[in-house]
Formats: sequence, structure tokens, C-alpha cells
Amino acid sequence: MATEQSVSGSEQDTKPAVTLSFLLVTHNSQSVLPGLIASLKHHPPKCAWELVIVDNASHDATVAMLQREFDSATIIPSGANHGFAWGVNRAAADAHGTYYCLVNPDVEWDKGTIDRLLSCCRGNEQIGAVTPELVYPDGRPQLSLRRFPTHRNIWLSRGVPAPRVVRKLCGSTEYTHDYPRTARPVEAAAAACLLIRAEAFRAINGFDDQFFLYVEDTDFCRRLQTAGWAVWCEPNVTVRHQWSEGTRHNRELAAHHRNSIRHYFRKHHADKPIRNMLLFAALTVAGMFDWLYIKPDREGQDV
Repeated sequence: MATEQSVSGSEQDTKPAVTLSFLLVTHNSQSVLPGLIASLKHHPPKCAWELVIVDNASHDATVAMLQREFDSATIIPSGANHGFAWGVNRAAADAHGTYYCLVNPDVEWDKGTIDRLLSCCRGNEQIGAVTPELVYPDGRPQLSLRRFPTHRNIWLSRGVPAPRVVRKLCGSTEYTHDYPRTARPVEAAAAACLLIRAEAFRAINGFDDQFFLYVEDTDFCRRLQTAGWAVWCEPNVTVRHQWSEGTRHNRELAAHHRNSIRHYFRKHHADKPIRNMLLFAALTVAGMFDWLYIKPDREGQDV
């Protein structure tokens, strides 16, 4: 097992060229890792690849499981939970690939999946990132494609009060949208499984680690496109994702989501202070209801 401390500079210099670096951020992820482990072992890409893991202070057997299954992986213990965006950036700092593939601990795929994503990105030099179609384990599609948040469509996000009620009243799903029938550019995609050109990642300095959890992927996609790169969806490639609705039932996760929404709007809509003020007030009210009616979750997982 190659830890951050055990891999010397000379050893790194003698490594064969790596095409693809899988970047994995974990936090108490032991229970959801078996699918990802099986995918990496039984359905790896055909190219040279590596696995770089940042563990955000797990107190379960996450690190021991990964050490046992991947003795050549680079495992970087953070010592504290610094959040997802920070973890991705830290993993990328030790990655050698021409492409990065962000993978959540709770994803899995079949033979050829990663190769097809890589082929899509290689086939168009303007593509900075490409996402597959994310589906639930039973095959149902997940709403992982998003439009950039505005003061109107953010009310249909899971991070604000009663999005289902608003959606029903408005008859709209403007914040998210269905997968296209053929590969094409999209505005934003979830980072649960996202293949990124390393050159593009470095060009925009990676993820904004002021996002502890949530919305960092939307911000990343927006900055990629501002810098001239495209974000594509390849709907003929599917990845299974055990995505839960934990945000709705965990007040700490819900608080992270609201904080990320605030940061996004301060960053990208600073020219609309009154609208921001009204949105932030609504988020504060939502937080008060969460603390009154949602029981705290002491376990914490998948951050």
C-alpha cells in the first residue's frame, strides 16, 4: 500500500505513464464501498490507471478496507474532515493522469463504462468534463443534470424549503432536466462520477474548497465553461449510484447544502444583493425548521 508518506519522489518518477487517475474522497464509507471495489477490480479501464484516495477522518474500517483491496493505491489521510471539494483537490495534487475520474464511494459500473467515457473526452478537445447517465441500483434515472442556479429555479432545489410543493404548484422542473438521447453539452452535472481532463482541472485551479459539501460540482462546471471548456453528458453510458435522500432527513447535511447555496449566490450573483438577501432569509427559516423537526444524525457518511 502506497501512502502519502511511503511514496518517495524517486519512486514516483519511475512510475509508468498514467492515463487515468481515479480520485476518491471517503468519510465513513465502509458500508457502500463494495460496489466500487468490485467495479475497479473486475471492470477497470484498458488504459494505465491509478487510484488516489483522500480519507476525511473516517472512524470506521474504510481505510483498512481500501488498503487491503488496493495495495498500490495512494491513500492520503487528512486527519480531519475538510469536505468533498478540498478532498478532490488534495487527491488531484498527487495524481499523475492525463484525465481524472471522480468517483463517489457508492458508485459501480459494468465492463467498458470508463473506456467509453474516456473515448468521449478524447474525441473532442473542447470537452473539459463528461458525465455518464447516473441511475439508481434498480435502473431508474437520477436527476443529476442541472441548469445553473438562478433566483427563480433554485426554489426547485432540494436545498430550499418545500421544493416538491413549489414544483407541484409551478408545474416545473427547471432546476434539473432529463438526460439527452445523444451525447451533447450540458450546463452542470453531479460529480458522483465525472471524468475530467486534467489540463482543464488545473486551468481553473480545481474545485472551490469553500464549498464543504454540495453545489461544488455546479460551480466547477460553470467555471469550466467560463474558461472555454465544455461539459458533456454521454447518456449511452450508465453508472449506478446509491444516491439517497439523506439531505432531507439529516439536518447537518441540509445545513451544508444551504451554506453552499449561499456561497454560490454570493459568488455568481453578487450583483443582485436584494434577491440574495430574500433567498438567504428563506434558507435561514428553513434551517430553523430543520433544527426543530429533524433529529440529528450522529453517524455521518459519504462526505
